[in-house]
Amino acid sequence: MPRRRERTLEVSEGGLLMSVLQVVTCPGCGAAVPGVDNFCPGCGAHVPRVIVPVSEGGPPTGPPRRKRGVGLALAAVVVLGLVLVGAALYGLLRQTPAEKQYDASAPVLTATLDDLSTAQSTRMVRDISADAVAEQGEIQDVMDADMGARGVDRLVVMRDAFGELAALQDYKASNTAVWTRNRSGLVDDLAVLSSYGGTTAQVGEAGEDAVRTVDDLTARINRAMAEYREQLQAAKDSAVAKRTNLRAYRRSMNALLAQFAEVQSDIVGVAQRATVRRTHLYDVIDAFDAAGIAQRDLLVRMAQVPSAPGTRAQHLALLAVLGDEVDLLDSAAVELGNALCRGEGCYLIVDPAWMQLRTDLDQRVSAVDEAMQSWREAVRTAKDQAQDVQLPKKPYL
Repeated sequence: MPRRRERTLEVSEGGLLMSVLQVVTCPGCGAAVPGVDNFCPGCGAHVPRVIVPVSEGGPPTGPPRRKRGVGLALAAVVVLGLVLVGAALYGLLRQTPAEKQYDASAPVLTATLDDLSTAQSTRMVRDISADAVAEQGEIQDVMDADMGARGVDRLVVMRDAFGELAALQDYKASNTAVWTRNRSGLVDDLAVLSSYGGTTAQVGEAGEDAVRTVDDLTARINRAMAEYREQLQAAKDSAVAKRTNLRAYRRSMNALLAQFAEVQSDIVGVAQRATVRRTHLYDVIDAFDAAGIAQRDLLVRMAQVPSAPGTRAQHLALLAVLGDEVDLLDSAAVELGNALCRGEGCYLIVDPAWMQLRTDLDQRVSAVDEAMQSWREAVRTAKDQAQDVQLPKKPYL
């Protein structure tokens, strides 16, 4: 016996309208199953409840249709979203001038560090540093144009690194301190740049080689310059000592020679007076004897004066000539003691022997004058040589 639909109850489940069969016929015994029971009251057979979806306005007519306007709106939203995402990505991917300059300067920095790692002299360091000066200027121009642009913070570090390299324009054998002052800053900046990765990922490694090279060069220069300064100071000290010794020598000798000349002048005066007027012989003897003693004492003192460099030959020659005059005075005193005198006063007799003594004395005086002149010229030459300091050759570094 076929099923018979008695009536339905429309219920809503999950947003869909359902039609539920209220009275059905048991398929087993044909008895009517009231309500919404699931089992037949007659035979106990299971009677499933039939639920049929229906629309609000009537029986089910098939799957619901989407409205055309809703689809178009959804498509428009998707397209708009894609446009916005694309625009955002373009803004993120488009480089600012600061970022472009950063990427352009990175290989220049690496190349500069590579060149610096091969430097063997201060001149090479300065030549390499010239490239850093130019690059630093270009970076600064970009920064000045827009300090708020994206990427300027990294470009500042790049500029500082080039600035520390540019400072090596003053790197000289006498000024290695410029490297000492900028070394730690350069190392720090290169470490930061390397941490950024990308185009500057390798600057840290290149920087290590460059820093090690300049460190070694600086140490070598400092050792060479320390040795040079010691040699220079020694040369200066030697020159000062020479000039000091020469001044002391000249001062001592001039004082002794002045006394010698004074004694000489006195004895010449005695000889002249004794020739033109009566003079007691013993007065003449005493004068020659005293003059000889005084000059010999001065001669001994001159021999004790250390000669200055460059004057020893003339010093010895002068002493020899002065000694000849002293010997002449001593011999004259002896000869006069054996000479005859005249009158009760024993006056000097002006005879050929006396006149010969006068001639010999004049010749000794002339010889002493010439020796003194030669000595003074030797002293002047020694002074010029002392002023011409032989400085050590400055090392090429």
